[in-house]
Parts: sequence; structure tokens; C-alpha cells
Amino acid sequence: MDRVVRASLLILVLLLLLRVLPEGAYAMIPVEVYGYVYMPNGTPAIGAQVEVAGGGDVRVTTTNEKGFYEVTLTVASVPVRVTVKAFAPGYAGMGEAEGEGVIRVDVYLSEQGGTVFPASGGFRVNISLDRQEYYIGERAVIQGVVEPSMATNVTLSIVTPRGTIIEVTVRSDESGFFEHSIEVNEVGTWTIYARAYDPMGHREAKSRVLSFEAKMRLYLEIYGESVGVGRVKVQGKVLPPLGGIPVVILASFDNGRTWLPIANTTTREGYYEVEIELTVAGRVLFKAYIPPTETMAGVESEGFCEVVVSTQEEERLKLEVKELRERVTMLTQEIETIRSEIEFYRQIALIGIPLSLLLGIALAYYLLRKMGKT
Repeated sequence: MDRVVRASLLILVLLLLLRVLPEGAYAMIPVEVYGYVYMPNGTPAIGAQVEVAGGGDVRVTTTNEKGFYEVTLTVASVPVRVTVKAFAPGYAGMGEAEGEGVIRVDVYLSEQGGTVFPASGGFRVNISLDRQEYYIGERAVIQGVVEPSMATNVTLSIVTPRGTIIEVTVRSDESGFFEHSIEVNEVGTWTIYARAYDPMGHREAKSRVLSFEAKMRLYLEIYGESVGVGRVKVQGKVLPPLGGIPVVILASFDNGRTWLPIANTTTREGYYEVEIELTVAGRVLFKAYIPPTETMAGVESEGFCEVVVSTQEEERLKLEVKELRERVTMLTQEIETIRSEIEFYRQIALIGIPLSLLLGIALAYYLLRKMGKT
């Protein structure tokens, strides 16, 4: 009998917990996964097949002409570990990363059956980049080394996203090392390769082609306020102020442990605003994020905003408090008016006493003079 009672109580508790859980608490969480696939020589892998897996979800897509891919996974919880496999005819590669919201995973392909390395020996030049993605206004740092070690001239050929070719000549030191930085001022794919000349052996070497993506950096702000029973207005701005940018609003009902997408909107002249109806009350956290694109980096709002969602009873009490405050203000004004009137009459009374004395003296003087004449 005791087991039956305990089981019944457990079921009742579970039902009560289900009733108080916020609506959508079991909704799947979207995770944006994107990146670039490169061939062994650093050029974009165009049309490569990409398989993205994580959190029990699997998506398949292909890269575009820039080697770019993007998918959206739906997972039960975050952070989540994603695995990206890419395939091109005769080549394959894999990459992994862990995160939430927006995750970037780049994949470098190698020849199936083994990794291909450039031929050893002889004269060569190698270059590398400190990153594969830059924001407009930053400087991309190119480092390289000439083998065998020597001081010589190295020509860097830089192709901007608009197709402009910039050639810069730098000189390596005695160890063969050289470095150069360029300003990133165009959105899109930049490609770089180096050529070195050995004056002693009359040999020339060319490096593999590297590429990096230049994107616009955005800053996202968010504000929120309660505007009625179960209603919240979330708004903010994007810098630089651009229009037509999609913004996803996320909410957390458990103090930031889990974030659920609950609304979508777009910016207008750099501002966004959306009203959201909720079936829960209490403290709710909100934040916003912009999904990444080929020209813009994904970004989350700087921090989050906190809104206390009110119930019908709380709204009634707020209205009563507002009315009481207005009544108190009105009574205060009436009291001040009465005090002013009292002060006025007091001053009149103080002035009236000396005036009556003067009148009495004047009357007495008049009567005395009149009696003197007679």
C-alpha cells in the first residue's frame, strides 16, 4: 500500500512540475554551423560535399564557389560538439568543434589514402596567416620562411575580393624569415601567395595559395521592458546602423542556463523592436544574436537584459499603487494651498494690529483738537 501511495505522490509531483515548466521548455535549440573547405594547396574546395553532425542531428550540404557552407542543427541541449566531414573527388577531410549558438568549423582536405606534402629538398618558400577570418579595419599578418635559409627578396601577390592584384616586395632575414601585414578593407575572400628568388642558384619558388575571409563586424545591443500582462517589448540597435539584418531573440527561464529562440525580427535603419507574448511570469532573461553570413560575422548582444513579466494580479496592484501615488500628489498640492492661505491671513493679521492702533491715536488726536477749539 505504501508503494502505491508513494508512486501516486511521485506522479502528482511530476504532473505539477510539468504544469509550472515554461511553454517551449522542451523545444529543440538551433545551432548554426558554418565554415570553409580548402583543398591541400589552400584554394577553396568548390562543390565539396559536407556532412555536419552533432547532438543527434545530421545535415548534408555542398560548398559554394568560395568553399563556404552553412547548416542549422537542432539539438536538445548546449554546448554541443559538432563533427564536419567534407569530400571532394579523391580528397577528404574532417574537423570538430564545441560550442553553442554559432560554431565555425573549417576543413582542410587531403588526398584519400594519405596526406600530401610538397616535395622536399630544393629551394622553396612557405607562408602562413595568423587567422583565417578578419574583420574590416583589422590587419592580416602574413609570415613566411625561405628554405634553405637566406636573405632574399620575396614578392607577395595579394588578390582582393574585387580582383585587384597588389604586389609587395619584402626581404627575408638571414634565417629566411619574413613578415608583412595588410589592411583588410574589403568584404569577401582574399587570396595570397609568395614568390622567392635565389640569386645564387638562379632558382625561383612559389608558395601555395592561402585565402582568408574578411567580414563586417557588428555590435548588437538589447533592451527590454514589461508592457502588460505576459507581454514584453524587446528592442535594441545594431552598429553600424544597417537595415534588413535578421535578428533572433532568445529567452532564458532558468537564469541563463538554457536559451530558447522565441522571436525573429529585422533591423530598420539600425534599430529593431518586437513585442512578445509569454505564458509565464517572473524573471526572464533576453539576448539577441545575428546569424553569420558570407559578408558578416555572427554576433551576440553585449550581455543580456532582464525583464520581470507580471501577472494579472501584479498589474492590478501596479495600477492601484499608481492611483494612490496620484492621490497623494493631489493631497500634497491641496495641503500646500491651505498652508499658503493660512500664511496670507496671518500676515494680514499682523499688519492689521498696528494699523488699528494708528487709527485710534489719530482719532484721539482729532477729538482733542476739536475740544481745544471749543
